[in-house]
Amino acid sequence: MTTKRGGRKSEPTAILQLAGSKHEKYVLQKKRKREPKPKPVAPRMPTKLSDGGKRYWKWLVPKLEEIGVISQDNREVLKRYCGLMAMWDDLYDDVKANGVSQTTMQGTSSQRAEYRSMMQIGEECRRLEVEFGLTPSSRGGIQVINAVEKQPDDPKKAYFA
Repeated sequence: MTTKRGGRKSEPTAILQLAGSKHEKYVLQKKRKREPKPKPVAPRMPTKLSDGGKRYWKWLVPKLEEIGVISQDNREVLKRYCGLMAMWDDLYDDVKANGVSQTTMQGTSSQRAEYRSMMQIGEECRRLEVEFGLTPSSRGGIQVINAVEKQPDDPKKAYFA
C-alpha cells in the first residue's frame, strides 16, 4: 500500500466522486486504478456494543444504507460512533442533573470532568458525522453514485411534478 508523503492525505476516488471533485477525471484516468472498492453492503452489528450503542446502530445503519454511503469496511467506524453517542447520552444526563460546573475546596468554580468529556465526545462524533455526510453542510457536497431513483406510484405525479 502506498501513501502520499507530506501535505494532505489522498482521498479515496469514491469520496472524490461523491463530492463532485474537479480533479475526478484526472484521478480516474491517471491514478488509483488499483484502489480498493468495497461492496455497498451494511456491516453486521458488533456484539460488544452497549445497549445504547445498539439503539444508535439500529437507527443509523438503515439511514446510511438508504442514502448509499455505507459498506462492510465501515463497521469499526460505525461501532466507534454508536458507542460514543451512547456515552454522550449518559454524560448529557449526568450534566443535566448535576450541572456544568463545580465549586472546588478553595471556593473557585471549574468545569466538571463529565462536561469536558461530553464536549470532547461530541466533537469526535461531529467529525465522524462529517465522514458519513450526516451534517447539513457535509451532505451538500455529496452526490450518490449509481443511486436507483424510485418511480412514483402515480404516473401523473411523474409527469406533472
